[in-house]
Amino acid sequence: MECTAINRNGTRVVAGLSDGTLATWGAQSGRSTARVRAAANAVTAVDFNAREDAVVSGAKDGSLGVWKVDESTPFAHFQTHGEATSAAFSPDGKRLAVASRDRTLAVLEGATGVAVSRSMEREITCVTFSPDGEYLAYGAADGSVRVLEGASGKMLALLAAGWGVWRGVRAGAERARFNWSEARGALWEAKWEVALPAIVLAGLFGGLGTLVEAGAITVLYSPAVEVLVYRELSLRRDYAAVATECVTVIGGVLIILGSRSA
Repeated sequence: MECTAINRNGTRVVAGLSDGTLATWGAQSGRSTARVRAAANAVTAVDFNAREDAVVSGAKDGSLGVWKVDESTPFAHFQTHGEATSAAFSPDGKRLAVASRDRTLAVLEGATGVAVSRSMEREITCVTFSPDGEYLAYGAADGSVRVLEGASGKMLALLAAGWGVWRGVRAGAERARFNWSEARGALWEAKWEVALPAIVLAGLFGGLGTLVEAGAITVLYSPAVEVLVYRELSLRRDYAAVATECVTVIGGVLIILGSRSA
């Protein structure tokens, strides 16, 4: 047995086993309620979400699965950097924090699994969110404990910025001074893209429309610019392929969201 977790009301226990099995038991009865093959090798991190209807499993091969309790198929599956040493749901269930043995701390946002990672100075052995979800605490192999403030959007932004700086320094990226002339040129080049959020925000905050109407404006504006201004999209030639790809992506997101709320 590699790791265990118990839900908040003390009725269920989940364990990750060295053969890649994820097993759950009734805490009072001691009877096994489910055993699933979660990974090709050892399951090294598990946690219940706050609603106690889902479990996250992290494995030695870096795979990460989110499972409905007592079901044998994950409704979400991600891949992290290395062997998971700890995983934790945020209180609202919308984010996952995962620590890996390669000194990486990743926060996965939403059902999409979009991750922002940060390379740490030491191996992280455990991670958890505060009850309000605004702080993320982690413990390291050297006995130290750190707390990151703003574990929601602010922390993701900081992690993304830190990762970008770190990668830039390692890759020897060339540094350039800010140039107002180039900025104005770039802004003019992107005027049609910049106009969209400006129109939407002006309509919302100016009392000219609702969120639904703003969404309709976006749907009409984007293809109009592509077809009439840039001429990069042909309704006759490209519409079917674009529509099929959009339906596939949106359908997948809706299925994941439906599974989470079911």
